[in-house]
Amino acid sequence: MKNIKSILTVLFLFAVCWNVTAQEVAIFPQLGHSGSINSIAFSPDNKYILSNSDDQTSKLWDINSGRIIRTFNNSFGSVIFSPNGNQILSGGANKIVLYDTNTGNEIWTINDDNYSFVFNSNGRQIIYNGANNNKILIDRLTGREIKTFRFIESIRNTLTFTPDGRNIISVSEDLKLVLWDTVTGQEIRTFNGFAGNVFNLKFSPDGNQVLSYASEGIIKLWDIATGRENKAYSGFNWNGIDNGQFIDFSPDGNQIAALSSSRGIVKIWDIATGREIRTLTSQLNTLSGGTYGNHYVKFSQDGRQILAFLGSKGIIIWDVNSGREIINISLEENNWLTTSEVIFSQDGRNIVFCHNYNVKILEITSGREIRTINNFEYISDITLSPDRRHIITGLRDGTIDLFDNPKI
Repeated sequence: MKNIKSILTVLFLFAVCWNVTAQEVAIFPQLGHSGSINSIAFSPDNKYILSNSDDQTSKLWDINSGRIIRTFNNSFGSVIFSPNGNQILSGGANKIVLYDTNTGNEIWTINDDNYSFVFNSNGRQIIYNGANNNKILIDRLTGREIKTFRFIESIRNTLTFTPDGRNIISVSEDLKLVLWDTVTGQEIRTFNGFAGNVFNLKFSPDGNQVLSYASEGIIKLWDIATGRENKAYSGFNWNGIDNGQFIDFSPDGNQIAALSSSRGIVKIWDIATGREIRTLTSQLNTLSGGTYGNHYVKFSQDGRQILAFLGSKGIIIWDVNSGREIINISLEENNWLTTSEVIFSQDGRNIVFCHNYNVKILEITSGREIRTINNFEYISDITLSPDRRHIITGLRDGTIDLFDNPKI
């Protein structure tokens, strides 16, 4: 562990490098862990931080005071808060444990292989990745298994909660969309009409429709209430499995976008008419090398920009109205990207991401670097608070740093 003198020296250098006033940034080094930080999370009310470490503990921190409120022992891997913040879910080392946030007591433990987990929006059910990559739906109160969704190798990213948390939509082995009740695990409705493997699902902002993308290169829009196909959007004409096809709705629900990550191409359609509005291309798609890592396309919160993340290849941002490429960031020379998440600011003016051991904040319109938080040689996790006022990083030496108001 760093001693106090070295910590203060590092904080002084951060303040000089950032060249900001004390009101703009506050850094709290947290020294409560003795092992590498595995994961960190903010509470839904922005008052607490939860951290998990290789020392097999999770710790709850008060943001304002920086003090440890509670330690959860025998906690491994990833940690998240329930939507109301009253429970903490920890998973790793072949088990999942649900803790009471207020008392620190274990509510239940499930012994199973697991890689990731998520609460539905009302916090009543949980899905986790179990043995053989099967997805398991469980009741949050009891840990009781409600339903197991069998893993199908050729079908990816195709199990998700509806926005209201009441249902799950999945893809079956015979290539149908199926709507399930989360309480009973019973089938509610089947959506027919796929010619190939289904790779991606995305709900509309109002939750009334869902997009699907299948290997025949067609995006379909489905009505949740009836199971009817509302519209089909074509234009890619791709055969077989491209290296990632991903879809997103604009915030107003009027447009959809789809990404071919191996080609570096994004297409945008008008939802009501089905008309293709524009095709967005970039010089990044001509670079040599692979595109390993996560890939996705997403609109900014105001819908004015669209971002494509091409894994190790780079980040592209376009202006939606003009189609102009605003930012083109190649990551090939320094392709160590700590986080797979590129974060838009609430006003759409900046992005935050972590690259080559540094946290970077860029102004979108100019591409100018506003801030660089340097020398995080051992970053293991980074996240943004729900109110977007704080960035928090977890380091491999067990240190947690909280940055206040980094102009995002």
